[in-house]
Amino acid sequence: MGQLTRNLFLVVTLLSLPLAAQENTATITGQALDASGAAIPGARVVARNVETGIERATLTAETGDYTFPLLPIGTYEVRADKEGFKRYIQSGLVLQVDQRARVDFQLQVGAASESVQVTAEAPLTQTDTSSVGSVIDNQKLAEMPLNGRQFYSLALLVPGVAPPAQGSILSFRMSPYYEFHYLLLR
Repeated sequence: MGQLTRNLFLVVTLLSLPLAAQENTATITGQALDASGAAIPGARVVARNVETGIERATLTAETGDYTFPLLPIGTYEVRADKEGFKRYIQSGLVLQVDQRARVDFQLQVGAASESVQVTAEAPLTQTDTSSVGSVIDNQKLAEMPLNGRQFYSLALLVPGVAPPAQGSILSFRMSPYYEFHYLLLR
């Protein structure tokens, strides 16, 4: 009985490994610069989840870079302060599953009691990664009929996606030159 239990545990563990790659978190990364474009080391950067109020803080590196990995998805406010500079606040940053959002700051010389308020807009291009992805929200999912119970047809909701070639599964092409494979999360 001990050998059977051990083998069963091994099989379950190996089969569950791909599930570890499915994340419901996101990352905020960026750089703090002054008006001349020079890096600002040691600036305090805080990411606050607007819905929960939970904050994470870090200091920028010598290059002015900072990163907040493994943030729960949601709406965030990111602020940066450094003595001798005005506080910079960017609000309305919505993080989706596995997104890597870039928020660069250009701190202006001034008193810390002064602040520069910026409302986030969706970036037109993602310069940190070459991956392409899209999130299908609950409302779209609930409103869509799953014809024939083929859940992978949900990928066709993403702009530019064409149906797969005959005989392929979960492989969608956006142009003749690029082919993308989708990992569908529940």
